[in-house]
Amino acid sequence: VHAARIAGAPRLARRVAQLSIIREIGECLQSAMSPERILRTILVGATASMGLRFNRAFLFLVDERHGLLRGRDAIGPADVEEAQAIWSRLSGSAKTLRDLVDDYEPLVEGEGPRVLEIARLLSAKLDDETAFVVRALRAGGTTLVVDGRVVAGDAPSPARTIAVLGVDAFVAVPLETEGRPVGLLLADNAI
Repeated sequence: VHAARIAGAPRLARRVAQLSIIREIGECLQSAMSPERILRTILVGATASMGLRFNRAFLFLVDERHGLLRGRDAIGPADVEEAQAIWSRLSGSAKTLRDLVDDYEPLVEGEGPRVLEIARLLSAKLDDETAFVVRALRAGGTTLVVDGRVVAGDAPSPARTIAVLGVDAFVAVPLETEGRPVGLLLADNAI
C-alpha cells in the first residue's frame, strides 16, 4: 500500500501543478488586463512548463460580424530550430505565469509568431459544419484527437486540421462566456 502511494505521488504533484496554473490563469483573467494580455495569458498557460505543457497553442475567436472562427493568435515553435531557441531562452528560469506573460516576445522582432500562420490557415466560416474547428467550438466540451481520430468529443474528421498542424494528436477546447462559445483553444505537442 505504501509503495502504491509513493508511485502515485508524481502524478498527484503534476495534477496539483496543473490546477495551480489554471487558478493562476483565472486570477490573471479577473484582474484588469487588456483583452490582448488575456489572450496571451491563455496561450502561455497552455504551453508553460509549469502549466499544461503543450508545445504549441492556437487561439481562434468568433468573429460574428464576418461569420468566421478566426485564427487570432498562437504561441510555440514552428520548427525544431525555433523550439531549441525557445527552450534555451527559458531553461533554468523559475518564472511564474505572470513573469512569462510579461516577458513573452516572438523570436522575430516586429513580426507575429510563425505559428500564427497555422492558426490563420485553420480559420473557417461559422456555418461550415464540416470544419473541424467549428464543430469543436460547438462541442460543449473538450475534443481530443489521437492517431488522427476523434476519441472524445463530437467533431467531423480532422483530416484537414491534421494536414495543417502536421500532427495527428491534439486537443481542442471551446472558450465560453455567459454560456456561449466565443473562441477555441487548440493545442498540440508537435515538437
